[in-house]
Amino acid sequence: MSRKTIAVDIDDVILAEARFVIDYSNKQWGYSLSYDQYIEHWAEMWGEIPAEEYERRVHELHAPGVQTSYDFVDGAKEALERLAKRF
Repeated sequence: MSRKTIAVDIDDVILAEARFVIDYSNKQWGYSLSYDQYIEHWAEMWGEIPAEEYERRVHELHAPGVQTSYDFVDGAKEALERLAKRF
């Protein structure tokens, strides 16, 4: 019997993207952002930066291997392991 396939959201459901982006922005580009300041519109969060710099940062954050640095949201890995038994 074949198992059904399901899709899951990753950003801030499985992996802690917001936490990673804030920590990376603070370390890499000298910000002092708190987790409460995270917004999905990164250009707005980073303030006044040229469009070219925004694009460069987005590409840097989406470069191969970068997402492997994300932490799991608490309990997400265990939930995926349980789901993997059925789906």
